[in-house]
Amino acid sequence: MSKFLCRCGYVIIDQEDYLPYKASFFLDADTNISFERFYSYLQDLQIALNEGDIQDFFKKTHGEDVVQESFSLEDSIAMMFGGLIAVFGHTMYECEQCGRIWLQFHRDMNRFIPFHPESDIRGVLKSDTDEKKRSIEKGIQYPA
Repeated sequence: MSKFLCRCGYVIIDQEDYLPYKASFFLDADTNISFERFYSYLQDLQIALNEGDIQDFFKKTHGEDVVQESFSLEDSIAMMFGGLIAVFGHTMYECEQCGRIWLQFHRDMNRFIPFHPESDIRGVLKSDTDEKKRSIEKGIQYPA
């Protein structure tokens, strides 16, 4: 998706990474199966590492046309995780003007349904990573 019009008239644009008004989510019913696939992948990866067959594992898992000589462990894990998001993930957007949350209700289609907030709180999809980093530097600890 590149952009769409919110009911309030604001244009929500998705043409770059790290958007403060976009999030991906898994439906609760899909969480177990998606995480089980990821854990299984990691177990198979560990076996391949132990047996010294990592390049064969990469080729079997990701395809020979994808795997290059510079293909790394990080590439492999990122592709697997990205694949899980592609298969099981849904997208949501928050309108920066009115605060509506737009939820993708069918992952195979760019079809969204809006929900309007009952409060004036905005920015609910913004990452709090920077705030957490600053707090940790000041000695405030968050649960893992």
